[in-house]
Amino acid sequence: MRTINIADLKNNLSAHLERVRRGEELLVKDRNRPVPLASGEVLDSEELEMAAGLIHLPTKSLPDSFWKMPAPRVSLVDTVSAVASERDGNWLTCSFGSSTAGVSGYTYTRMKR
Repeated sequence: MRTINIADLKNNLSAHLERVRRGEELLVKDRNRPVPLASGEVLDSEELEMAAGLIHLPTKSLPDSFWKMPAPRVSLVDTVSAVASERDGNWLTCSFGSSTAGVSGYTYTRMKR
């Protein structure tokens, strides 16, 4: 799928329409955000995020050892906060690490989209 910005689409509309007629798919972006366009196929939010490079499909399956790891313990308050934060346009990233003292834990970082 080819990605183009709005200015390129406006300046080269005939060429891009010809590509679409030949079956090529185009993703139009406005300030690096996908723009929904009328088409015969409706893309769901996951497909748009994948096309925009925000998410990627896995390239290999998880090792069996992953499933044997203990599940993280996250409080209901933290869970609700993370969901609300994402809904409001903030990203809440989580990373797991251990200190030199041997203490393991999760670190949460807020990021703007």
